[in-house]
Amino acid sequence: MTRDSGSVETQGHQPGRSREVKMLITPREMIDTSVAQLETLAAFLGEQLGEGGDGPGHVTTEICACNEILGSIRALILRVRRSERCSTGVGLSEHSL
Repeated sequence: MTRDSGSVETQGHQPGRSREVKMLITPREMIDTSVAQLETLAAFLGEQLGEGGDGPGHVTTEICACNEILGSIRALILRVRRSERCSTGVGLSEHSL
């Protein structure tokens, strides 16, 4: 259960007892930081995979795995941004056209 103060209540090992864990950053800051780090990783992977390069070259299993990771990271970033817009009401008029 999350509280407004930025602390999270967790269940301990003993039934019926809970303890409060103080978070160092707010959930909003955690999301923003995580998305920024994912964007950096996506940019790095894109550069390393040679997006927009001269051609596909020799494709290995590892390169295919990296492409899958890149696609998953980009999808996650888009999903988080879309849910943020929906929860704040920002961008709703764009989708209603």
